[in-house]
Amino acid sequence: MSGTKKYLNLPYPVNLISTVCESDQITVLTQDQLIGLQHALQSMTPREQEVIQQRFVEQKTFSQIGTLYNISQDKIYSIYKRCLRKLKRPERFELITLGYQKAQEVNAEKASALKAADKKAFREAVEQINKPELLKMSIKELHLSVRVENRLFESQICTLESLWIIMNRHPEQFVEIRGLGEKGQAEIREKLSTLGL
Repeated sequence: MSGTKKYLNLPYPVNLISTVCESDQITVLTQDQLIGLQHALQSMTPREQEVIQQRFVEQKTFSQIGTLYNISQDKIYSIYKRCLRKLKRPERFELITLGYQKAQEVNAEKASALKAADKKAFREAVEQINKPELLKMSIKELHLSVRVENRLFESQICTLESLWIIMNRHPEQFVEIRGLGEKGQAEIREKLSTLGL
């Protein structure tokens, strides 16, 4: 219990952030960090928010908080430790340390990098498969939307080879597939381009 007491004498919210970061180097917070802290706290349960409020804003002891809510000191301490663990989770910790806006930018960059890595890995896997085996693939393995998949099956197009043939040798028939539409055609072309076809 005493490991974080040294930060409690600091003003709120510096005391909370110092406790979460386990550092007394934090003295000034930016407006963006305050917004990030607010978002991190709002993602917690009302009881957890109350315990944080009482402990860091009101600077009450666990015993005083327990008496206030008619809960044992041990239960309050358990809630308090759970709050700190939650605030140390990467998604909340970034909101607090980086600030709301910067955390959003970092998460967007991570998502973009992950998406690019997934596309690259998919292309590399496809390149390892030789074309004849690739053409024997079922339409289901393309993971197209259900609507597009159903339209292809209704037109008796069940393999990648039959799709490839109709698109390249009989494009007028491909365009005429009932219910496929421009979006469906675009989805198919995009999938085939990722396969290198």
